[in-house]
Amino acid sequence: MSRNRLLAWLIAAFSLVTMIVALRALIAHAESYNARSSRPVFAFELIDEAEFTYADRPVTFTPGEPTADGVGTVLATYGDVKLSLRDTIPGTAELPGLLPYENWLRVLRFVDATGVTQEEAMRRLDAGEDRLVIVTRTLNPGVDPRTWGSVWKSDWRFEFHEFLPAGGFETSRKRFPESERSLKRRQASAKRAGEPIPDRSPDDLSPEDWRYDAALQVMPPGQGPKMVFDADALSGAGWAWPGAVFSALALIVSIGFAAAPRKTTSPAASETRPATKSESG
Repeated sequence: MSRNRLLAWLIAAFSLVTMIVALRALIAHAESYNARSSRPVFAFELIDEAEFTYADRPVTFTPGEPTADGVGTVLATYGDVKLSLRDTIPGTAELPGLLPYENWLRVLRFVDATGVTQEEAMRRLDAGEDRLVIVTRTLNPGVDPRTWGSVWKSDWRFEFHEFLPAGGFETSRKRFPESERSLKRRQASAKRAGEPIPDRSPDDLSPEDWRYDAALQVMPPGQGPKMVFDADALSGAGWAWPGAVFSALALIVSIGFAAAPRKTTSPAASETRPATKSESG
């Protein structure tokens, strides 16, 4: 074995050991963070049928009468209670069930899954410990959902109509959360003016609330809030995170060098090589 190959294998072995140690440290840190984190976790299941039963009451979704300003509606019926929902983002009417409204409406079953396994969360769903909610996303009047409506996320408004086991709905409203940049700009402006430092509006979606995760279900892919947290499972990992990444890269590169095929000279090439001056003389 050549000296270069031996060196490459030694680097690969060292990188492998470093990567294993870094990953173990990273996993331990993540487990410790999750154990002490207060952020709740919720498990959701999508319902796309237009007719089903909840709390021994029939639930149906049917097209409703247009509003006075010409906006379509969806009529949600729960037992003998009716709820009219404005259809501000029309979909494909030919699709079955609730799929025509999937751009702005979701019906979700959910349970609190904080500190439990996925299996336990699913058991709770199947055991009837779930809650049921209609989540809607609304645009400003007159906004085209295919153009500016998909860009002006700060104007998105969300309604949450939770089915009460005793009958009826409990409704709450939230808005798309203000960006970190906008919040810091407002805070800096207030500080320069000697005014009280503003905080987020209580109407903003908050990661601490189940409504945050539910609202994500009615947002287009990749259009969710770009929230920045001061501390997460990676921010306090220290050397473990970059150590795992760089050692993995070093392992791949060093194995590539160590296992690269040797250069060989074909017999035909050696036989036809030109004679040197000493050989011809």
